[in-house]
Amino acid sequence: MKINKVKALLFFLLAGLAGIAVVFGKQDPVVIGETTNRDLQPVIQPDTTSQQVNFLTIEKIMEGQERLKKSPPLKFVEKTTKKRLRSGKTTTITEFVKKEIELSVLDTKTGEVFEKRYWLDEKEVEKANTIRKKYLENKENLPSFTPENPAETFQIITNWWNNFNSDLSIAEVAGPEEEKNRYAVIGNKFLLGNDNFAYFSEQTGDNYSDMIYAPYSRILHQPEFVEIGKNILNEWVATAFQKLRELKVMSKAFPEKLVVDTIQEEFVKNILLTEQTDPSMLLLADNKEKQKIIERVLVRIALNGERAYRYTFSKTEASGLGQIMPKTYSYVDPKTKKRKGTIQIYPEAKLIKDVNIGRIDVVNGIMASGLVFDSHLGDAFRNMTKKEKAKLDKKLISEPDFINEVRAAVYNGGASKYMPATATIFAGIKETVLFVKKYKMIRDLKLFAP
Repeated sequence: MKINKVKALLFFLLAGLAGIAVVFGKQDPVVIGETTNRDLQPVIQPDTTSQQVNFLTIEKIMEGQERLKKSPPLKFVEKTTKKRLRSGKTTTITEFVKKEIELSVLDTKTGEVFEKRYWLDEKEVEKANTIRKKYLENKENLPSFTPENPAETFQIITNWWNNFNSDLSIAEVAGPEEEKNRYAVIGNKFLLGNDNFAYFSEQTGDNYSDMIYAPYSRILHQPEFVEIGKNILNEWVATAFQKLRELKVMSKAFPEKLVVDTIQEEFVKNILLTEQTDPSMLLLADNKEKQKIIERVLVRIALNGERAYRYTFSKTEASGLGQIMPKTYSYVDPKTKKRKGTIQIYPEAKLIKDVNIGRIDVVNGIMASGLVFDSHLGDAFRNMTKKEKAKLDKKLISEPDFINEVRAAVYNGGASKYMPATATIFAGIKETVLFVKKYKMIRDLKLFAP
């Protein structure tokens, strides 16, 4: 028996040295060739059981939005009241008492997408809107999200309320502490009055219609979403510039030049970010936090595409990504018949005639913004004396981007915000001063630098 064991051992050793394949059963032979490195290292298989799959993707966001589109319409309760006007007449007003909201939720651990419905009290919504506008602390976590299902195990935390673009967190009431960030709100179905929809096709109800939106939230502030949003914005601006070039739209501020040859795409992108960035939050933040606040705009663009700023209106009725006011876009003075709107000043640009759709159509709106920069700058420069021109030229030698600061000022407040006698920006309007300050902060971050 001992001799047989020794023989067997010798056979295996000799077989290995000779490069002979020893095969057991029906396995395919594995031959060690002469050129193979003999100093073989052990193969360590990766431990895939501990690796977390990233389900926070654009595909999941789109899946959530599609599920919301297919779900039943939102319900609401309204009341009718009579109100006496100053004239003494009485008018009838119909308003919400409460309305539903539906949330699309992603389980970041399993990739499952599901929906949850809650009721919102309209008085609480109005109070939450006031808190946001005044930058107050939302101590009561308003509005309360009352579940449609009494046995609901998920609760909603309002990190920042802004109607359909609210930063919300969702977690299981009895869930473990380590899983408090397991679930993410990736979309919502929100009820709005039909006057908020410029496109008739989006008006699905008689007076109110459901809109689908992916709201910004901290958990969705991912580097890949920021990059996607940046690429989309780059494409929109490039397309707008290309259209203006093809149409050979001439500048009013710099005669004999095309508009697109007098302005940089990077400046336009920075102004669009300026328009959509909260001034108070930005001005109070440190440098690191400033970039995060600005990136919110890019995240919203990544999540919602062309609808990102379709439903955003200011108190002055400015709308769209560039926040253009109705009369800035299109206006003919009824008395003088003077053509003052951007459509009238640049007919060769062939802008969309409909004032509401024209401002929220992304590429058309960016084209209009570029033309507003040009027309307002032209108005500011129109009556400058030689001395005033010389003063401006001298300033541009030491501050080459001052011309863009002037563009920002006149875009926000009109041609009168530039002071040619002193080559300075008028400091008497706080809104314009803050707007230019915001622009300079965003410019200095060089988000679009090559």
